[in-house]
Amino acid sequence: MADAVNDMLKAISGALLMEQVLQPNFRFYRREDGDIREPVHFDDTGTIHIGIKGLMEPPTDRSKAICENDMQDLIAKACQAMDRRTVADDIAPEVATQMVLTDIIEQSYEDLSEDETEAIRQDLAARMNITSIARKEAEQASSQSEFSEDSEEFEHAPDGMNLINMVKKFINVRELDIDLIDGINPFREGFDVASKALDTPLLKQIQSAMIAQRIQMTEEEARTLWPRIKRFREAEGREPNPHAADPLEKRMAEALAYIRAKKAERMRSAAAG
Repeated sequence: MADAVNDMLKAISGALLMEQVLQPNFRFYRREDGDIREPVHFDDTGTIHIGIKGLMEPPTDRSKAICENDMQDLIAKACQAMDRRTVADDIAPEVATQMVLTDIIEQSYEDLSEDETEAIRQDLAARMNITSIARKEAEQASSQSEFSEDSEEFEHAPDGMNLINMVKKFINVRELDIDLIDGINPFREGFDVASKALDTPLLKQIQSAMIAQRIQMTEEEARTLWPRIKRFREAEGREPNPHAADPLEKRMAEALAYIRAKKAERMRSAAAG
């Protein structure tokens, strides 16, 4: 099952990279109070300029050049960095947008100042999350029947044009700030989109493997909790939730994930043996 998780993460990272490649050309600028420019506007070259409150603009020519010329390379490295750390349910989005992206930038360039690194990181986070923000706004508008007239246009437009249409139409409805951008995990967004295409049993197996690999559980504790897990399922009509507020229910869910992961290991060993 660990191999299945790794294969899935590789597929998702590839899909995420493809979406990033299809994106239009973005330029981000710091939007101050009283700015009369449209929050999203095009220039004569077709570049989309998007204003973001609180954005740290590149403080040096070197950092500006990196933001203008090297973002596709950094995005590719970010997509390759997708792992269980970046998609787990209990990981704060800032771990991905701040810690992971900062590590990638520091490993890619030597002798950057803290301000240069942070400005590049914010630009990278914005690029990776801007379409997710537009998609969320579009989905919300769709649920409120605000863009029913345009739904067919979005559905049938080529991928690149679809992204441009979403950004043009929906980014304006919310004033962007850097805290909003840092509050979205681009890796988790890609994982969630891909997970919708999986059948429920496979998704449960993958989730169990991911939970089992990050918890501390012994076989003895799992066996002890098994009768309680069965009673819980009979009484509640569902399995224990690994994100439950009740610590006992959460521990039962972790024990169930552990049991499933061990069962999958035994089945693989039997098949190989």
